[in-house]
Amino acid sequence: MGVLTLTARIKAVVIIARPHNVFITLLGVILGALFVEPNAYRDPAWLLISSTPALMIAAGGYIVNDYYDIDIDRRSKPWRPLVKGDISPQTALLVSILLIVLGCSISFLLFGAFIGAFVSINALITYLYSWKLKRLGLIGNIAVSLLSANSILYGGLTYMSISERIEALPLLLIPWSFAIIMSLSREIVKGIEDIEGDKVYGVRTVAVKRGYRFASITSTFLLTLLLAIVGIPFIIKQSMIYITLATISIAIFLASTIKIAASKNIEDAIKDASLSRSVSKLSLLLGTIAFIAWALT
Repeated sequence: MGVLTLTARIKAVVIIARPHNVFITLLGVILGALFVEPNAYRDPAWLLISSTPALMIAAGGYIVNDYYDIDIDRRSKPWRPLVKGDISPQTALLVSILLIVLGCSISFLLFGAFIGAFVSINALITYLYSWKLKRLGLIGNIAVSLLSANSILYGGLTYMSISERIEALPLLLIPWSFAIIMSLSREIVKGIEDIEGDKVYGVRTVAVKRGYRFASITSTFLLTLLLAIVGIPFIIKQSMIYITLATISIAIFLASTIKIAASKNIEDAIKDASLSRSVSKLSLLLGTIAFIAWALT
């Protein structure tokens, strides 16, 4: 029974660490690295090692988010491991702290003070987001969008610290900016999905303050903006793989947010937002792959 209990706890930790999202973080780090050093993929072992701090911070952040969201999840996501009791809140918090501390420590050891400070600041914002910033609505949305996009910046900065190719920074800021806008759109959609629980616990998301339709229109506007500028990187450096995947990634997410705006009632909007959130994961994945193709062109 003890082995089974330990297995169940390990499984619960893996689930709340959201490995699929951590994988997207890994791709973001790889993308940033390739923008600075196109041949970085030739040394996959070092690429993975250098990614470790970002992955640990991301995993720790997702776990601590579930820790602080347990009351909200009891209403809107009762299947989450913490709500079900598969793992205790105290254990989850301890694991998240260990991951975050290890991530910061490794970054200092591998890359020195500048990268270590960058990782530590991101780790602090990650914790503050789950503790306080998330309840502030749009401010929290912007904070977590920056954190998501910063995996790209981290990947580039780590290789800059080795190669000193600072001239790659302007190009690196292009996928970073795209990632911020798409992530912000996704966070607003998640606010629609969680609107009932957020109302009860005073989380002031765009959906809570202005309604699901206004939130979905805001998300749609951001994605329309992305669609309008998706050709700019193509003009700088032509890649058919990039323009095809990038356009598809934005278009499918955009279609899902338009569907939310067309919902007739809050119940339908929540269902559509849940679908849109799932679609957004695919969009982030396709968008990251699109920019990887662009970096390697």
